[in-house]
Amino acid sequence: MAITWAGIKASIVTLTAYRFCSSKKREALEPSTWSVRLSQRITELDAIPGMPAGMPKTNVDTISENASRAKCVVNISSEHVPGFCLGGSNAYLNAYDLVRLGKNPKAVSQTRARVDQVLAGLVGRPAKDIYFVAAELNGTGIRFYGDICLVLKATKALAQSVILESNSYDLVRAPKSAMTPTEEELQREAQHMSGHWGADLSAVAAIKIFAYRQSQRRLTTGQVSDGLLDDEDYIEVLRIGSFSVKDVKEARLSAAGVAQDGRIDERLRSGPIPDAASLKWRHQRRQAERSLVHNGVPVRVVSTTSRTRS
Repeated sequence: MAITWAGIKASIVTLTAYRFCSSKKREALEPSTWSVRLSQRITELDAIPGMPAGMPKTNVDTISENASRAKCVVNISSEHVPGFCLGGSNAYLNAYDLVRLGKNPKAVSQTRARVDQVLAGLVGRPAKDIYFVAAELNGTGIRFYGDICLVLKATKALAQSVILESNSYDLVRAPKSAMTPTEEELQREAQHMSGHWGADLSAVAAIKIFAYRQSQRRLTTGQVSDGLLDDEDYIEVLRIGSFSVKDVKEARLSAAGVAQDGRIDERLRSGPIPDAASLKWRHQRRQAERSLVHNGVPVRVVSTTSRTRS
């Protein structure tokens, strides 16, 4: 068979296409960076003296099963809930909205803008389109940001949402601040902290929980929930676009908050009379609950993050 230049070129094109397709196939099959990190963590835990064989992997399975039921939440002060319920389709405001609407011209600090510029690169959208929410299982979110925890309905876009292993402000706070003095280093560290809800949430959650619990016993649902969001240590989710009361699945109240409300009520009846701040909070709290219920949002008291029987 005669060998021609045209035949050689055709063979080269075919071989190149095969290599490209094989490369793309390998790329698609390769585990994510977070999966690799989790595998390494399991190996480290398996090597701990006294660790029962297979226990770390068993606990990873427990975490993954529970993480599949996680929801996105935001906390909001009772004071702002009635306004949120009346705010239309873009009721929830970020810092850029507060500036645009003249509610707080200084809401976007230099630090906020620096961090958000990097986050915008991660999501491929302007910083003004990013709204910060948190991954939560059975708890009541982050009390520091508000006493009412709003649980958002899942959306089709959630699986592709970018998540961060912790608060994005950690990029510019110690100890990470020592590693991110330049924009290039800041961007690299943000990339290292990030993943996607669908592909990486279980692995990020497992690594986070193992930082607290290198347990030789099986983890429980309550322990997983408490580890997923512990006080202000949470997995941050970069939601694209605002939302309204129609996007809220339920509102959660902490048992401590409800007890505080009841204590104020009791002191009104039997004394001593609560201070003005307590009475104002109680009034705002009850207005908030009425607004949510009026808009069809169930309000639930969370007394435990563990499994319960109905």
